[in-house]
Amino acid sequence: MRVVVADDSVLLREGLVRLLDEAGCTVVAAVGDAPGFLAAAAEHRPDVAVVDVRMPPTMTD
Repeated sequence: MRVVVADDSVLLREGLVRLLDEAGCTVVAAVGDAPGFLAAAAEHRPDVAVVDVRMPPTMTD
């Protein structure tokens, strides 16, 4: 399964990537902001996206 992880917290993002890797998923991108997520999703076309609901630049829901 191809996964994109998007979270502005580096610690949480890296932890999720590690857990997903250990579970056999292929993390194709891990990004820290909404524009980065949109670009990664367009480029990699993941099966699943794990996305924080509050990320820069707006920090709104």
